[in-house]
Amino acid sequence: MGPERNPANVWLKVAKIAFAAAFAFLAARLFYIQVVRHGDYYADALAQHRLSITLHARRGRILDRNGKPLADSLDAFSVWLYKPRVPEGELGLTAMQLASVLGGSSADLLRRLADGPSYVRVARHVDPKTAERLRNLGIPALDFSHDPVRFYPNGHTAAQLIGFCDADSKGIEGVEAAFDRYLRGKDGFRLLHRDALGRPISSPFEAEVPPRKGYDVRLTIDLWIQTILEEELKEACLRYRPKAGLGVVLDIPTGEVLAMASWPFFDPNRFRLYPKESWRNRVLCDFYEPGSMAKAFTAAAALEYGVMTPDTVIDCEGGRYALHGRVIKDAGHHGFHELTLTYVIAKSSNVGAAKIGEAVGAERLFRMLESFGFRSLTGVGLPGERRSLLRPVSRWTKQSVASISFGYEMCVTPLALVRAYAAIASDGTLPSLRVVSSVLDGHGEPLSLPSLAPKPRKRAISPATARKLRKILRKVVLDGTCRRALIPEYAIAGKTGTAVKVVNGRYDWSKTLSSFIGFAPLREPRLLVLVSLDEPTKAQYGGTVAGPAVRDVLRRSLEYLGVPHDPADETTKRK
Repeated sequence: MGPERNPANVWLKVAKIAFAAAFAFLAARLFYIQVVRHGDYYADALAQHRLSITLHARRGRILDRNGKPLADSLDAFSVWLYKPRVPEGELGLTAMQLASVLGGSSADLLRRLADGPSYVRVARHVDPKTAERLRNLGIPALDFSHDPVRFYPNGHTAAQLIGFCDADSKGIEGVEAAFDRYLRGKDGFRLLHRDALGRPISSPFEAEVPPRKGYDVRLTIDLWIQTILEEELKEACLRYRPKAGLGVVLDIPTGEVLAMASWPFFDPNRFRLYPKESWRNRVLCDFYEPGSMAKAFTAAAALEYGVMTPDTVIDCEGGRYALHGRVIKDAGHHGFHELTLTYVIAKSSNVGAAKIGEAVGAERLFRMLESFGFRSLTGVGLPGERRSLLRPVSRWTKQSVASISFGYEMCVTPLALVRAYAAIASDGTLPSLRVVSSVLDGHGEPLSLPSLAPKPRKRAISPATARKLRKILRKVVLDGTCRRALIPEYAIAGKTGTAVKVVNGRYDWSKTLSSFIGFAPLREPRLLVLVSLDEPTKAQYGGTVAGPAVRDVLRRSLEYLGVPHDPADETTKRK
């Protein structure tokens, strides 16, 4: 047997090969660990010896148009406990000391501390006085980090518009959510070194990156006018007991929303105590058939297209009119006969409006409603706004022209209705509504944001048609459906609406959306106000339940703005 066939030599060769392979594997593995994955393992090693504490940024303020705070952040702290620094066997005593200041059960706190990580948060949003009392306990294991808490200094005022934040100061409703990226700022951090037991140690490598405060957001809202609107809306709601209510005040020349309110109110400082339905911004989200408030647009079509004049006489058939297989009735058992177009609107005759619509025709009526913006958003730039529903003419039935002429078979939002009436109250141009005027950087300078730049107005009707409509709407207050809005200080014009609601697929005449939309002074309109009550129970007609609220909001707001008293109509010359 040759040496090459000796079994011992064979096994020796096998062993050498196996050893070489193992060595090669270990070398490759070592190369992978020390070269390829060096960064990952180095990061893991650092993580074991570093402790990062988030330093929460102070959220930017939300301001009214005059710089008054609507939302702010208060100084507060998170309280932390480094358990390795607590002497052995004294965690229970520490829990008792902390509970004596923070309140609550020391046993519950002890369980939370015992079950938590070595660096455990004891409490959040602790006010400065309480934090100072905790510091005075002399517990070496305690640490504090800045943790501001959101605060709404005016309580329920403009709550549905402003919205609110969660515990981490993230906006989850309203302007707080829509502009969260600007308001929230940027968190910083504090970096500590710790030993193998997780205990913080002093080190020259300890670092801190301070947080950057969020930007302020300035609204077009005027806090005082907002207060006026909410006071009058609340009074109307308490008197007539609706399911809900809403109101808007608009600056007509600029398209800026000066006030926006939804009832029932809620306090964003304690939002969890209120039903979610009360958080809803009804001005943005409500979606309904406008009823008689749409008759002004039907009249606008007749005037704009030269179909009728304000003095055209219309036979209102004694309040009952058979058309396309149904009977159209005037509300309140009114037996109107011959009325001019002006008084069809002033007295709010459904029959008269249907006849005006039939004379205008489907295509022109549709084009007019579209020109008033009922197929587009208002430009207000807030989440949750719905687009009005106006079906194309191809989907209308024979009854549609008559129904749409007095505000049915179409659905609008309150903001869309306000924008459309602003065109009538001005020179016939449709404004792009605004509720946020600017975002202010850390130096108080406005950012250049295209989304906030004023948009050009779009023409809805001619200036001549707008003037005629304003005179017609003045008759609503002088001797029409809202004489309750007649006051000596200012000439108010507007339109009532008492829209019957659909319940279980059928119109229920006991449930209405009752509204009045008005503007003043008539000769040089400055403010427009809408108030709507959803299912009022003590009365139903818009002129009764909403008219006085609009009247008083207009009077008080115009006086606050320093607008001179002017009870005269457009045609009256100034002396």
